[in-house]
Amino acid sequence: MEACKRWNRAHPLPTMMLEGKHLASVYSCDFYEVSISLNHQVNELLVGLVSAIKAANQHVNEERQRLSRIASLKGDPSEASSSHEHRTSIKQKLQHSRRYSNMGKSIRHFFKKHFSLNGT
Repeated sequence: MEACKRWNRAHPLPTMMLEGKHLASVYSCDFYEVSISLNHQVNELLVGLVSAIKAANQHVNEERQRLSRIASLKGDPSEASSSHEHRTSIKQKLQHSRRYSNMGKSIRHFFKKHFSLNGT
């Protein structure tokens, strides 16, 4: 996502694109070159964002359901292993699930910071 609101001669476009690409990597999101004034790829950007958020939420929900089933089986020793490796694996998967749930928050924060009128 390009972090700039407008292009001016004091801040050349290639520098702004590099800054946008850097911010996209910091926030772990895709970079889109968009021109609001020309309405160039604005719809694609919004559709892409909504699709990415939906996919991330769906992944989080599926992972929660899967981990919930694993946790319910954990009480039955014949169905699930109670080894240290098994517990560690579940903890790692929960942390992975939390990372995706924070993606929506990161995207909202990014847009508030870079596209709101007062920067808050």
